[in-house]
Amino acid sequence: MTVHLPTIKQLQYLVALRQHGHFGKAAEACFVTQSTMSAGLRDLETSLGIVLVERTRRIVRFTALGEKVADKAVRVLREAEELAELARGVGASAERAGCPIIGGNVTRARELSLTITVLGSAAHVLRRSGALPGDLVYVTGLLGGPAAALRALQSGHVPAPAHMIRFTDPQARLAEAHWLAGAGATAAIDVSDGLGADVAHLARASVATIELEAANIPHLEGVSAEDALRSGEEYELVMTFAPDAALDVAQFERRFGIPLTHIGEVREAAGEPVRADGACVDPARGHDHLS
Repeated sequence: MTVHLPTIKQLQYLVALRQHGHFGKAAEACFVTQSTMSAGLRDLETSLGIVLVERTRRIVRFTALGEKVADKAVRVLREAEELAELARGVGASAERAGCPIIGGNVTRARELSLTITVLGSAAHVLRRSGALPGDLVYVTGLLGGPAAALRALQSGHVPAPAHMIRFTDPQARLAEAHWLAGAGATAAIDVSDGLGADVAHLARASVATIELEAANIPHLEGVSAEDALRSGEEYELVMTFAPDAALDVAQFERRFGIPLTHIGEVREAAGEPVRADGACVDPARGHDHLS
């Protein structure tokens, strides 16, 4: 048996008619003629096999079933717009990264879930394991925004705009990574678990200890140094360079419009992978993606 599902346009007509209570005003709100809207709603009633709206010359009255269908239509339209926003976001991110979307698959579930696989290649891989004692540690950008935004949302407050944009629209520093690799970076990692936790990953891979200077850690206004150290989902870059590397910080900042800050130094392994001003940094206190 063929099932004819309502179209988004038909549901928009139905919701607009209930909102305005008048065919002419509802049609105007939907940017269509009154006859187009009326025909669309009659087609909807035919496909559902029920009367949604009782029409007279003076009034428009929704039937009991019509009210229930209109309530459902409001929810469906809201979810459809959320899905469209999600698709636009994925498309914008892929375009920004120069990464075409080449395929996919869908299945039915109670909750919306996306699993994305990114495929790529590199002629020369910049690993976590290349840092050497004496190398200088740098980080891109300003940290702490995602943690501050998440804490505000969880407490029922509106995050500061600068914090919210870092939480909802993080930027993949792909061009910056290429530039820094070309400037002689010896090791690199992106900040997804928190600066302290990810520096620890790099230090362990390089069999070293990294000493951070807490006062130098760059952070957004209204963010504590602690948040800057712990905040996850940043996607800024931590990179190490030999002291004599031809790294032009000013040129980097002019080209990309974000700061590049010297925050520490790589030292011989001495027990703890990360220290800040001489004190041990607990990497386990970074962002937990599964909590």
